[in-house]
Amino acid sequence: MKKIMVDLDDTLVSYSEMFINRANTVIGSYQEYPDIILKHEDIEDYDFEVLFNRKIPNDKIWYTPKTLLKKVIESVYTDESFYLNPIWTKECKTIFKMIMDWRINEDVHIELNTKVSTPEMIVAKSRLFKKDPRFNYFDNIIIDLDKGWIHKSKRTDYDIMIDDSPTIIRNYLENNPNGKVIMPLRKWNECFVGTPRVEVLEVNKEL
Repeated sequence: MKKIMVDLDDTLVSYSEMFINRANTVIGSYQEYPDIILKHEDIEDYDFEVLFNRKIPNDKIWYTPKTLLKKVIESVYTDESFYLNPIWTKECKTIFKMIMDWRINEDVHIELNTKVSTPEMIVAKSRLFKKDPRFNYFDNIIIDLDKGWIHKSKRTDYDIMIDDSPTIIRNYLENNPNGKVIMPLRKWNECFVGTPRVEVLEVNKEL
């Protein structure tokens, strides 16, 4: 039996785009920054702190980039409705089609493995899974509570892993010499393009 793992954030759901939308709402509530609008395409690093330090002036005592990022994170991490109106990635339909094809043609066990930082995020993602019947395609859904912004690695015993995180990908390749990564291409993981056992996920435009 082939074991396959699929990630959620920025693999099926465009978490970074949803985060930026929330960030603009939070930042826009402060009169100190009336003209600052962050864009999804501005994200070049997996750590949002890099973006905030680059785009937000560090000339105000009470509203530094770090302070504003903290407020945005608090807003997202405590919102149990955050995933109820998700923005899907351009690869989402392709991934679900791959899952169905695997089920038809191979003996597979397919898991969704996603990280959360707070109990409220567990509720938020669980509500998404219950709302959208496509998540019934998975044999198992793992919601891993891992406090902090940069998450620890996931299990590496999968034959195939579909994930965008450079930390997760690197750890998987180092600890599973036979494993294969199917990677939704993002600015923060471009360093893996051309790496052995890493395949860039091509979007099926017909879906």
